[in-house]
Formats: sequence, structure tokens, C-alpha cells
Amino acid sequence: MKVYIVRHGIAADPTKPGDAADAERPLTSKGRCRARLAAKGLRAIGCRPGVILASPLLRALQSADILADVLRPPHGVKESPALRPGADPRAILDPLAEAGAQGDAMLVGHMPHLALAAAAFVSNPPSMNMVLGKAGACCISFDGPPGPGTGMLEWLLEPRHLRRLA
Repeated sequence: MKVYIVRHGIAADPTKPGDAADAERPLTSKGRCRARLAAKGLRAIGCRPGVILASPLLRALQSADILADVLRPPHGVKESPALRPGADPRAILDPLAEAGAQGDAMLVGHMPHLALAAAAFVSNPPSMNMVLGKAGACCISFDGPPGPGTGMLEWLLEPRHLRRLA
């Protein structure tokens, strides 16, 4: 099983007066455009998730919808509270195990939560320090069911690299 981990695109600035609450911050037009280009880059390198699991926060759901529009996962987009910022990164293992029956999976969420989850997937105890830019992605493969320290980092691509592949 392969797990593609994607950070949401550029969202509205939370520090401007009148902005929505953090959970309701939408992608900016630039964020939508760059997320679409990143999705096209992922498609160009053969990324074919069976399902996309997304954080319930608006910017992640919007990013997941863009990814789904380009990548066409047969099982669509599903919200996962385990991808909410601050959730225990190991909590994503249960939804991932369920998603495994649907093929490869894509996780769409937030930093630093995604980096902590990736570290837990490839080392036990987690010892990796990874940074994903907005609309950046990585791929971790598992020979069996996903578990702590059982994954292997296959690649990590910055957003600008994905956009060049589009």
C-alpha cells in the first residue's frame, strides 16, 4: 500500500480582521490554482489513490476536492477527524487500515500534524523531521498493514517541483 501525504494549499490569512475562524479559512485563489497544479504533477508521476482522507477543516477539504477532481479516486473524498490539527498522529492508522481495502490512500491535512504522522509511519519511535510546503507531498509505502515504523519514505516533493511536473 502507498500512502500519499499532501498538505493543504494556501489559505486565507488568519491574522486579518474579519477573517473566519481557523476551521473555516478557505483556500485563496492562488491556493486553489497551486493545489490544482500540484494535483496535475501528482497525476504525472502516477499517483492513483483509491480514496482521499481529509481533515474536516475547510482548507483541507477544498484541497482534497481539487485533488479528487484531477486524480479521480474511485472511492472519493472522506473526512477523517484523525487528520484534524492536534489529533494524535497515530490515530490515522485505523482509518488508513480501512482505506487499504480501497487501494492506495491519500491524506490531506496540516503541518505539523502530517509531519508527525509521517515520522510515526517510518520510524518507531518517531525520529524524522519533515517539512511539507503548502500543496507539497510525500509518498510512504508499506509492505503490509500500515503501522508505526513499518513504512518507507519513497519520495518528498516540494510544491514548486509538483507544479513543474504538471
